[in-house]
Amino acid sequence: MNDENKANKQFADISMSSWLENMCNWRLLILTHLNPAANKFLPATNCVFHRSRRGNSFGVLKLKIMTTNEMVKVYVEQLCTEIGTTGAAIYNANTKAWYFTRGSAKLEVFLTSYETVTKTIRTFVRVFCPIYALPADKQKQLDLYTGALEANTQYMGVKISSIPANGFLYAVAERDIEGMDYNEFTTLISDLGYWADQLDNFLAERFGAPQTSLN
Repeated sequence: MNDENKANKQFADISMSSWLENMCNWRLLILTHLNPAANKFLPATNCVFHRSRRGNSFGVLKLKIMTTNEMVKVYVEQLCTEIGTTGAAIYNANTKAWYFTRGSAKLEVFLTSYETVTKTIRTFVRVFCPIYALPADKQKQLDLYTGALEANTQYMGVKISSIPANGFLYAVAERDIEGMDYNEFTTLISDLGYWADQLDNFLAERFGAPQTSLN
């Protein structure tokens, strides 16, 4: 490659990097415009640029959006603004969770992190919704668990779990926050609320109105 071509190639690489950086900055500006409080949450590094190298030439640049715990809090605040409340108003410091309602469904939203085998930290946003009280009778519990397992194959993007100490079956949705944008965040919550409404109706029709001594 002659000097002129090398110069053109270098200029092209710089131009592409600048374009991707501008796209990232636009994302932050949009979030800030939607929610001015976002300024205090914006992480120092929100974008990572990747490019593969083949021989002496660079491949296509790829942009990877970093979603941090702080950015999820921005998403929560934005959603609260849209529904006429604040994050502080629906946050419980004891459970470290936010509580939304959708119809008859009460949704608990929180973050859970764990260390992987490679010593990196993965963080998930999780949404729980109680859908049926656990009966005290052991046979009725077994029948309920069997019905819940069957329902798990019919409802998309949601699983059914139990927390015996709380005395309830729960509809659960979760995802890694890595790369998650605001639309994906609100879709996760909205979908879980929708399916929880469907599931509590399904269980009530099959097993009757829940009666328990556990809650």
